Parts: sequence; C-alpha cells; structure tokens
Amino acid sequence: MFFSFPDSMTLNIQINSLCSQLMKSLSLVILLLFYIQNIQGQLTVSTKKNKEINQFPVVSDKIQTKIIYDSNDYTLIKISAHLLADDIERVSGKKPEVITEFSAMADYMIIIGSADKSNLTKQLSDKKKIGLDVLTGRWEQFSIKTITNPFQGVKHVLVISGSDRRGTAYGVIELSRAIGVSPWYWWADAAPEKKPVFS
Repeated sequence: MFFSFPDSMTLNIQINSLCSQLMKSLSLVILLLFYIQNIQGQLTVSTKKNKEINQFPVVSDKIQTKIIYDSNDYTLIKISAHLLADDIERVSGKKPEVITEFSAMADYMIIIGSADKSNLTKQLSDKKKIGLDVLTGRWEQFSIKTITNPFQGVKHVLVISGSDRRGTAYGVIELSRAIGVSPWYWWADAAPEKKPVFS
C-alpha cells in the first residue's frame, strides 16, 4: 500500500490560493453589506412632488419651513442649525428662520437635537415618534426621519437627531450634502446648483 503526499510547496500554494479566494469572497460580502446599508440610509432630494414617497418640503413656494433646536443643547447644535439655514439659502435663495421656542413653531419644521441634551428629541422619543435607543451610548451616530403631526399645530417635521453633538452635526452636514452643498464650498469654491423648490 502506497500513500501519496503532496510536497510542501504544492500544499502551500493550494492553501494560499484557498485563503486568497476566501478573502476575496469575504471582501465582496462586506462591500455588498456596506452598499445595502448605504442604500437604505441615503437621502434624496427632489425638485418635483411625488405622492408615492414620504417627502418633506424643505423649500416651497407656499410653505415656509423653520429650523428649531433646543437652546439648552450643545453650542455645536446652534452652529449647525444656522449653517443649515445658510446652506438652504445657498441652494434656494430663501433662508429659513432658525428658532428655539415652541411659541414660534410652524406647520413644517426641521428639528435638530442631540439625544442626550435636547428636550425636543426627548419629547419625540417619549411620544414614540423617534427611537433614541439606537443612538444612546454610541459615538457620532445620527438619524434623519420625517414625522407627521408630532406636536399640536405642526403638520410635518424632519428630525435630525444625533447620539452626541458631533453625531448631530454630521446629520446636518448629510442633509446639506443631499441638497447639493459640498463640504468644500468654502475652500474650493464649489458653488451648489440652484434649486428654487426642493423636498
């Protein structure tokens, strides 16, 4: 009886080839998962009304959207709210009012707040309108969600909530990017395309 063993060089080549194929397959699976996650989380901006999808009117001929944040939230949230108003003006030519008081609320609002310091996001969480549990205890994460009738007298809101101040700011930057403002607009003179109406 004879046994045949591959020499060590052949065995090494076969193992290396198998490891290489395994790594390629694993890389492909990771890229696919990343792609699927990004598809689910992408914001789209439209200049046309579409009844098929849940649209929020950021700028409209008839609707005046306001931006609200909690004055007790981080200073970075205040800065982010005003930067978003500037970015919306860059694209549309119309600057939304930035407020901190419920008394000045409007039918359509963009709410910006951190999960740990904003009373606005806590109220929405208490009413089960948003889930802050996915953000709590995480670093630099954000959620962007539209909600109808969140408060009395408010028809529709776009909520940008973050796990912390940077996470909230990243959410605001993501909305600015979606409406066409490049983070490089100041340094690289990357002027955004003008859109008089968008949602």
